[in-house]
Amino acid sequence: MYLDTFKNYVSKIKGFRISVMLFLESGIEDTVLTLESISKYGMEIEGNPFLRHVLERTGAVPGLLAVKIVAIGITVYTAHKMNQMNYKIKGEYLLYGASVYWLYGAVSHFLVNYSNF
Repeated sequence: MYLDTFKNYVSKIKGFRISVMLFLESGIEDTVLTLESISKYGMEIEGNPFLRHVLERTGAVPGLLAVKIVAIGITVYTAHKMNQMNYKIKGEYLLYGASVYWLYGAVSHFLVNYSNF
């Protein structure tokens, strides 16, 4: 009985860790490609008006890192709480959705930087 409970717990933790790693990796990709776009084309290339405002006030690197760190903290904490409270939707799904959101940003900056249009 205890072994089955332990196996279930480990598999849940493993899935959560994988989703956190994917979320962090997509955030890093988005950050690097956003900084590259900003260095080539200026702050106007950033499509998020809130983020653009923060970047204009603080500078590209510190502003982007601060916003990403806060977003990572809030999202991972919320996903963890969703799992603790046995919420209907697993916290991993929040992390996967946020990863897709950041990957869309990374792909758009990649296309801006490396396409021949």
